Amino acid sequence: ALDVASKILRKGAEPFKRLSSQTDHKFYRALYDLRRRWILRRTANGVSGDLSYRSADSLYAQSVQFEVHKGIEGTNDILSVVVPQELRGRSEVVIFLADRPIK
Repeated sequence: ALDVASKILRKGAEPFKRLSSQTDHKFYRALYDLRRRWILRRTANGVSGDLSYRSADSLYAQSVQFEVHKGIEGTNDILSVVVPQELRGRSEVVIFLADRPIK
């Protein structure tokens, strides 16, 4: 009787294992892509990143940290980024680097 119950439990857990491993793979891939563009550090509570201009070799020393979390289940978000309150509502700055001489 115990053997039958364990088989039923294992069979019921299989879809959750597959879903979890697929979600983990997507999360780590998105985290890798984020890491290629921003400085990320592992902290005691998770992963934090640096939004300061130091990542672009600027001497402007203001440090602004953001937090990276796994996306909420039931949504299409793979990961979520929590930005500090002082940065919310500000405009976006996009920098393009070109490989050509300056005239």
